[in-house]
Amino acid sequence: MSHSIDPSLCPICGKPNQCGAENPAYKINGQCWCVSEAIPRGIFSLVPEDKLNKACICRICLNEYRRNEP
Repeated sequence: MSHSIDPSLCPICGKPNQCGAENPAYKINGQCWCVSEAIPRGIFSLVPEDKLNKACICRICLNEYRRNEP
């Protein structure tokens, strides 16, 4: 059974990721908010394999990961 990936939802929490590539309303200076962020590589281990590189991680999950980063 195939499940489609919604690129507007965070692959970790399933909530809207506010991706500028998916919704121009979330662009800052013409770019997605994530372009100016340093994304820790370890956060990608939290993304299910079937969603990896198919949807952006939201700011809430990014900030939560940073607070608890090993």
